[in-house]
Amino acid sequence: MSVLQEGELEFTFGDAWEAEEFDRKGASWPHQMNPVDFIAEGKKDIVLVEVKDPSHSKAPDNERQEFIEKMRTKPWVHEHLVPKARTTYSFLHLMERDTKPMRYVVVIGIERLSIEPPLLMNLTDRLTARLRNETGEAWKREYMSSCIVVGIEDLDKALPGCSVKRLP
Repeated sequence: MSVLQEGELEFTFGDAWEAEEFDRKGASWPHQMNPVDFIAEGKKDIVLVEVKDPSHSKAPDNERQEFIEKMRTKPWVHEHLVPKARTTYSFLHLMERDTKPMRYVVVIGIERLSIEPPLLMNLTDRLTARLRNETGEAWKREYMSSCIVVGIEDLDKALPGCSVKRLP
């Protein structure tokens, strides 16, 4: 079992997962490489986990509303979420750590946001499409087997045996 923290969120990865903080403070990354927060390896796959927490205790209401609007935009998917997956995959590939299929899970602290569930499904669909085709021509190699965007309360749906709680 691994326990990792990102801001106010504490993630517990069950025994089926070997998890590591990937975007460690002080790590030396190649120029313009922006990795995901965590990597969790199970028996069958490697999961890239990106965490966003607009519900953290210090976020003012206007920032939370801005985050909701950002979730609806192409730039957030195209310029932020997809590059994190692609550059992390590239790093793992070059380090010969791409030994299993990879999935991408984006976990969002949404408990203090006023959003409708279809927004997360729509975001998942847009992210999936962009991961497969960034140039107008689909990638010849599908580097992510799947992806999903979930609220913190649904982490176990994306990563069975894992949980997250908000720290005081």
